[in-house]
Amino acid sequence: MKQRFIKYILGVGMLLFFCQPSYAQLLMEKSKVQLTVDPGDTIVDSIALHNTSERPMELTIYWEDFEYLPPFDGKKKFMPAGTSPYSMAHWISYSPQEVTIPPQSKKDINFTIKVPRSATGGHYGVFFFEQGSRAKSDVTGVTIVTRLGSLFFIETAGKNKTSSLKDLTADGNRLEGIFVNQGDVILFPEGIYYIMDKEGLVSERGELDKIYLPPAQEAAFGLDVPNSLKAGEYTLVLTFDLGDGYSVVKEVDFRMNTDSTFDILQQRD
Repeated sequence: MKQRFIKYILGVGMLLFFCQPSYAQLLMEKSKVQLTVDPGDTIVDSIALHNTSERPMELTIYWEDFEYLPPFDGKKKFMPAGTSPYSMAHWISYSPQEVTIPPQSKKDINFTIKVPRSATGGHYGVFFFEQGSRAKSDVTGVTIVTRLGSLFFIETAGKNKTSSLKDLTADGNRLEGIFVNQGDVILFPEGIYYIMDKEGLVSERGELDKIYLPPAQEAAFGLDVPNSLKAGEYTLVLTFDLGDGYSVVKEVDFRMNTDSTFDILQQRD
């Protein structure tokens, strides 16, 4: 079994614990861990936690699964470890599971990921670092957030990012459609578009809302065709960037009407 030390996409996480008369501040160096691995790999690394306050900080460390929820705009559901079909809870071990960080000090949380030789596609989870066993409320009744999470996105080198667009329709001046994830990893399609007139000149351009789409799921998307367009025929070019060199492109020929509605004439992949 080969052992690999992988570079991470680094982020900074910060958690504020309310303590009179000051705030205790926890900083986390890796708020997101994204790895492409080979089946059978072993990854060894750590997450550094910094207590920048003048008070000691006691933390419980645990693992949970997560899933993105419809309409797939980024909202997550956290679940017990091992319950998601894309869980990696059985791949990861870590220590310590409880830690006290002295004031103005740092502690490393060590972890090892052992990727099964049969692994395919994407597997996900989250490390939580929590002060106490649950959220607490101060005397004003305001809930104080007491945990910080580091999201893990572990995907095999042979991952499948197959996807498609379907059911494009015109509704007034709005184009609506469905993005379909036909692969085996979570997709984060970032959509852009531009509109060309019959002479090939770009008349309008813009961005679509980002989608957070698990495998075998579908998400609706839409854009408003600007009513500043003059009546006539145009081509809309939709491009969804999926990362890693993958993208989905759709061309839509349409006729803009004098009442600012439009009709789809033809579609091309």
